[in-house]
Amino acid sequence: MGRDPGLQAERTALAWSRTALAMLANALILLRAGLVGERWMLAAIGLMLLFGAGLTHAFAGARRRMLAEAGHVVAAPAPVLIGTTVLTAACSGGALLAIIVATGRA
Repeated sequence: MGRDPGLQAERTALAWSRTALAMLANALILLRAGLVGERWMLAAIGLMLLFGAGLTHAFAGARRRMLAEAGHVVAAPAPVLIGTTVLTAACSGGALLAIIVATGRA
């Protein structure tokens, strides 16, 4: 009897889309905080994260197609996982930095 992956492939693909959406939200927050407060470093970080969110979204689509074609869960390439982890950590750190700057504690 073969292994039944169920909806695991769909959940995996949706997780990549959620990650891209979270990165987009953080990037927009940083962009707004940087542009409104004329803090160009925050705006630059926001632009980089916006680019990263676009890359993650593109990979999410490619991942969805890859999983649909394979018919089972295939591990994502290690560099993609590492890159997404770094970008997600940068989003979190950038959002915290934006909150600190916005509240005037820096």
